[in-house]
Amino acid sequence: MRVACTRIIKTIAIVACVAMMLTVYFSVTVTSATAPVTPATFSATKKPTESASDPLSVAIPGSAPKADVLFVIDTTGSMGSTIAAVQASALSIMNAFSATTNITFGVVDFKDYNGTFSSCGYTNTYGWPGDYPYKLDQPLTTNLTAVQTAIKGFSASGGGDNPEAYSRALYESYANSSIGWRAGAKRIVVAFGDDEPHDCSLGTGADPGRDGIVGTADDLVFNNVINGMKANNTELLFVAPSYSPYQDWWNTQAAVTGGKEYTMTGNFTDLITSAITSGLTTPTVDDLHLQASAGYSAWLTANKPANYTGVTNVTVPFTATITVPSGTAPGVYKFSLSAVDSAGVSFGQQTVTITVPQPTTTVRIDVDPILILPKTNELVAVTIESNKTTGFNPLTVVPSTVRFGHSGTEASPVAGPITWHDDNHDGIKDLTLLFWAKDTKLLPTDTHAILTGKTTAGTSIQGSAKVLVSLSS
Repeated sequence: MRVACTRIIKTIAIVACVAMMLTVYFSVTVTSATAPVTPATFSATKKPTESASDPLSVAIPGSAPKADVLFVIDTTGSMGSTIAAVQASALSIMNAFSATTNITFGVVDFKDYNGTFSSCGYTNTYGWPGDYPYKLDQPLTTNLTAVQTAIKGFSASGGGDNPEAYSRALYESYANSSIGWRAGAKRIVVAFGDDEPHDCSLGTGADPGRDGIVGTADDLVFNNVINGMKANNTELLFVAPSYSPYQDWWNTQAAVTGGKEYTMTGNFTDLITSAITSGLTTPTVDDLHLQASAGYSAWLTANKPANYTGVTNVTVPFTATITVPSGTAPGVYKFSLSAVDSAGVSFGQQTVTITVPQPTTTVRIDVDPILILPKTNELVAVTIESNKTTGFNPLTVVPSTVRFGHSGTEASPVAGPITWHDDNHDGIKDLTLLFWAKDTKLLPTDTHAILTGKTTAGTSIQGSAKVLVSLSS
């Protein structure tokens, strides 16, 4: 609002307090779990429609492990002492958190709409030339120097009538994507102001919205704005000078978002640090559940338990069921499972890697001799037969990929004759490969030998045939 003589006396006490606010450093420890989800990774090989059971545990700390804090500051004329206090203490406040939690800071300031407006029985000059209803001075960042520089550039000026553009500034806190809120971070707006917004319900005229014209579709209603902050999980902490008559009103509005109003008394750094600490503290958590990253929600088909609501500083076990959707192409798929609460705050994540193998074609094989003597130097001939019904052509098999023996991973084809002939008399040539019996690792208890391999198209093949195994030499 504008600087009025009647307000000068009220602000003298605030100005006098600024000197003792300049150098105090308040340190706070915000616990952040170093291994919130264990194990940190999970991997499995599954075909389409097959499921994997993924047991994991989520350690829930007593405070948000990741947070974004946006300072929103009324920089009109009457806010001079408050701005000075913010400028003097900003770096100390931010440093109190920078080393103890994953946190970013950003800065917005506002004055009011330039011009005279008339609506709902109220006519007045909202702001003067040079005033503005919203300005993003610094998007969210870990660069505390950049944030401090933006705050130091403020000056208390402007403002026509007493109400200011609080509706617009708070609306943009969730509507402007350039602010840079991070997915999974606790969102906190720390707003500094001494007055009330433009709003017809308050008799202070409508907020013109982004187009700056009263009476159009984008006019802002404060009740909608505060509910918009709640819907976007943005908690409002409002800081008002002690002379402001609107402390109780702002406390009621902030409570809608889960926040509260703080009155500027005592040490300013201590006050704001405590306010942010309160915003980060989570003695309980609501609807903590597992959530797959974008594009993979269909892969997470079950959670046990479905969610957790209760106290923090505990470890909660979950079991996720991951199912490969039908029709998924072969390949390696990597995504994350995040433990997210009802406010969208992420308490950690696990990296999941699912390998979907190439489809396996079952082939017919013939082994000669059927009696295999692994202790000898004899050769075993294995014929991979064609199949007219399925269209399988054994000449597409890549010999170097073929293995034969106890599990289909043992013997490689020997260098030497590889024959092609129509063994099953279907008009298509078959493929015969030779293997050393001693390399097959077959056991006397084995009744079948297994062959595996790949075709030139990358398709896996597998076949088995009856054998007799003797360890006699």
